[in-house]
Amino acid sequence: MKEQSKRILTLDVIKGISVIGMIIIHTLLVYANVKSQYETAIGSFIVFLGRGTSIFLICMGITFMTSSHQSLISALKRGILLVFAGLFMNFMKFMIPVIFNFAPDNFIQKYGWHAPIEQQYVYLVQLGDILQLAGMSLLFVGFIREYVKNKYIMLAIGLFVALISREVSGINPDYPVINYILDLLFNTDYPAYVYFPVFPWMAFIIIGMFFGKWFQELNYDTNQLFKNMLYVGLLFIVVGAPLVFLYGDYH
Repeated sequence: MKEQSKRILTLDVIKGISVIGMIIIHTLLVYANVKSQYETAIGSFIVFLGRGTSIFLICMGITFMTSSHQSLISALKRGILLVFAGLFMNFMKFMIPVIFNFAPDNFIQKYGWHAPIEQQYVYLVQLGDILQLAGMSLLFVGFIREYVKNKYIMLAIGLFVALISREVSGINPDYPVINYILDLLFNTDYPAYVYFPVFPWMAFIIIGMFFGKWFQELNYDTNQLFKNMLYVGLLFIVVGAPLVFLYGDYH
């Protein structure tokens, strides 16, 4: 019974809706023309839904703390597996259509390319999406879960990651393999290799871990957890919204 009480149905629903949303967003980005994506109300709305990635990552952080797999080795193995799964998914969703000549013209035109696009194969396979973010993040947050036992220190680490991300972005020593890893960690150029760099997106996972730790301390009281999340969320909005609007270019 106790294991069942650790699951939060609301989070499962949110993650399920997020997956459906990802399918809708990727379908738009791959198959729709640029005008449909950015110059129509429905297109703009669907692109805006992509910002919901943050709540998916917060849910990931909460469930990471309450998962039955709590060992550091398990987190590291899953992290490596997810990175390679992301590369494989890139191959399947980009390379298979290109190889068999049914890649949508709209997708090719979005990048300003002209068929054939053999020279872009490596670029497409290396694109950093949500799986690469999750995998790379697990290589870090596994250590946090293992060695940090105070939830407020977890929160401080999450805020610190968000705080320094802009300052450490763009590191580029000009070594191909190392550059790719650093792009996954810090890249902020768009469009580039990486849609979701670990810094700052990992901050949401760590903040989710803060709530997951709090959930444990509340003896898995879901209602109280949601009340606490509401209060903390309102505080973050009051502090964060003015920063976003006052320093829009930075954020």
